[in-house]
Amino acid sequence: TSPHWKAVAVSTDDCKRRVRKGSRVTLLAPGGGVGSNGKSYLALGRDGRLHVEVVGRKSMEYDQYPEDWVSGKTPPNLASFGHDVIE
Repeated sequence: TSPHWKAVAVSTDDCKRRVRKGSRVTLLAPGGGVGSNGKSYLALGRDGRLHVEVVGRKSMEYDQYPEDWVSGKTPPNLASFGHDVIE
C-alpha cells in the first residue's frame, strides 16, 4: 500500500509558523539516527514549542527495509511500522 503522507518543500517562514503553533516530532528509532543525531534530538526536545517522541527499537521484527528496497522484506517492516505509528 502507498503511504498516506508526502514530502513537501516549505518555506522558512512557514516552518517558523508551524513551530510557533506547536509541533510534534516523531522519530522512528530503527534507522532514524537516534544515536548519531541524539544531541540534536535532545536539543529539539528542550524547545518548549516542540514535543519530541522516539518510537520503536532496533532489532524488532519491523526493523527491516520495505520490500521495494534492495534486500527489502514484506511487512512488518519500517514502512508498515511508520504507517501504524501515524494511524
